[in-house]
Amino acid sequence: MAAGTPSSIEVQIDNFLEQFKRSASKAMDGDWSSSSAVTTPQSACSSGSKIKNIFADQLVLEENCNIATNGSTSSNASSYHSAHQNHQQNHQYNNYHNAFQHQSSVTSVSSVQTVLNQSLQNSTNINRLIENVCQNGNNFNLNTFGSCSSLITTNGHVSSNGSTIRDNMNSGVSVSSAEEPLSVGDVADLLHPQYAIITGGRSKDGCPLITFPDYNNFQNLTDLEYQKLMLYLTSVPSLSEADLGFNLIIDRRKDRWAAVKAVLLKISIYFPAIVHFVFVIRPAGFLQKAISEVSNKFFKDEFRFRVIVCATLEELYDYVCRSQLTIELGGELAYSHHDWIQQRISLEKFSGLTNIISSNLDAFMKSIHDMEFPNSVEATEKLIHDQGEQYEKLKEDILSAGQHGEVLLEEMKSKKECDRETVERFGNISSIERLLVQLEETERQFEDFWTMHLSRLKKCLELRRFEQEFRELQNNFDRHLKVVSDMTEIGETVTRMDQLLQETKEFQVICSVDVERAEQVINVGQRLIGSRGCISSCPKEMVQPKCDELNRVCELIHNRLSKRIDTLAKARELMERVEKANKWCTRGIELLATQRIEKCSVSAEIAEQSLQEIQDYLASAAEFKLSSPNEIKNEIQENTTLETKALVSQVLQRIDDVQLMCDKRMTTLKKLTLKPPRPVQTVTPEPAVPLQPPGGAPHPMFRTRRSYSK
Repeated sequence: MAAGTPSSIEVQIDNFLEQFKRSASKAMDGDWSSSSAVTTPQSACSSGSKIKNIFADQLVLEENCNIATNGSTSSNASSYHSAHQNHQQNHQYNNYHNAFQHQSSVTSVSSVQTVLNQSLQNSTNINRLIENVCQNGNNFNLNTFGSCSSLITTNGHVSSNGSTIRDNMNSGVSVSSAEEPLSVGDVADLLHPQYAIITGGRSKDGCPLITFPDYNNFQNLTDLEYQKLMLYLTSVPSLSEADLGFNLIIDRRKDRWAAVKAVLLKISIYFPAIVHFVFVIRPAGFLQKAISEVSNKFFKDEFRFRVIVCATLEELYDYVCRSQLTIELGGELAYSHHDWIQQRISLEKFSGLTNIISSNLDAFMKSIHDMEFPNSVEATEKLIHDQGEQYEKLKEDILSAGQHGEVLLEEMKSKKECDRETVERFGNISSIERLLVQLEETERQFEDFWTMHLSRLKKCLELRRFEQEFRELQNNFDRHLKVVSDMTEIGETVTRMDQLLQETKEFQVICSVDVERAEQVINVGQRLIGSRGCISSCPKEMVQPKCDELNRVCELIHNRLSKRIDTLAKARELMERVEKANKWCTRGIELLATQRIEKCSVSAEIAEQSLQEIQDYLASAAEFKLSSPNEIKNEIQENTTLETKALVSQVLQRIDDVQLMCDKRMTTLKKLTLKPPRPVQTVTPEPAVPLQPPGGAPHPMFRTRRSYSK
């Protein structure tokens, strides 16, 4: 009986396994016949429940196998001793393995915490830079990059509404996809135990690899934590790499088959990216191998991804090169979780800094696009000053971020060759270089944008100055025209007219200053009309009328002042002639008064002398560049104005009076200068004895009359 016990136990195990195969096959044929290769969120939940049932059956199988093993040890002492020894060895191995895993986990936690602390201590400059950039961003009234606090503190916290999010995740809905991108600080507590890692390795088809290490701790990961961790790890590669999809490696060589099922269940329910292949390195235990031979048939074709179970690492090498695998998987890729987290912290801080700068630039450019140009010179100058300061701050932020990126890149490139290769595999150097290129391109575009905008601001300022100069000149010209309109005095003397003429010329000099200024303003306006990129699509409509108005007013002032000066000059010349005419009249009157007619009548010589004096007086009209007093009269009448009409009338009347007096005197003197002829008396010789008429001799009086009558 004792000798037959081992064989009976093996028969029982074989019978149990055969029965399990048949029952599982029926369940698979009956319940999973309608399952498709691509699992929807709803089908994933239904298939997940079925997979859970199979997993429960497998757990019962494992317990029954353990009971059968214990039963066999009680029937045979030698087999009991052997089984007990194997059980102790397995138990010791499991304890040692668990202790090793716990120690590794603790060491990993402490190392990651050390990395975070060191990062906080060594990143003072970048933190200060982020704070400055955020402060500059606040000038635009923005909530710049809500994850800035996580960038600075790198401490992630799980939200309290975990049940709601877990329910959404179980229904196939991703809640984190609508939120901001996760950072190292958000998943720091999930990176510590190394539930899953992304080493930078690639499969033979070029897809990024995500590895689930065999640390016997995945069961501690909740659904929400798993979701956050997968969201973060799938965001590490570039977009082009992530679009290729991922290949997953599940290492469970030291674990049970149930742990494999747990990972596959979570992946089937939720994974935020495309999964092409899941390589499972199955458990290495004897019973786990037996179970895996049965269960492989049930699940590997029932997911939206293909599951490949590898019994050994050599089978994995058929799909993934050893150079792309870590040392734990027998590969050649040197991976340090400590260095990876440290580099991710530095990279994400730099990336977050560039995002903040980009947000600030977008806000600045949006504020410029939504801005209306001011209507005054002072407001435009203030706008140029304020926006210039904002530009300088943003430019300084860009340059500071670029310098920090260059320093970070040099630090990574300065590592030794093997470490640099690891950094290259992580893609951190290429990521930083890509960010630096984007930052440089952003700086160039921002510089071009600011140059164009500043040119528009300067042209706006020039236009506002043109308008201000126009208004000032318009007011000045209005005052000048009013002064010219008030210049109505002509003056009554040559001295007064000379004074008025001097005042008018001085005022003309004052006006010429504004006229020259107006010419400059007109030139500016014409330049604005001919320039491109002005704030108005058609500035001619708002500039040309002002230029025309300035030209009109300048010409009007010039014409009025010229007319005023010409009028004063002619009036002065007229007044000068009037004064000379008055003097001429006065001299003529004095001349006539000094001549005595009595003397002229006595002596013809005196009369001739007086006549010559009058003729010389009349000839003195040549002083007026005229040949006669009549011409004096005509010239004065031609230059007469309303203001001088009365005075000229008096002068003309006086000239007429003097001329008439001179004419009468000349007539009189001409008569006096003519000498009457002496009468010729015929003398007859008298006889010796005069003959007496018969009536007697005539009276002497009658004799005298007769002589005169002759």
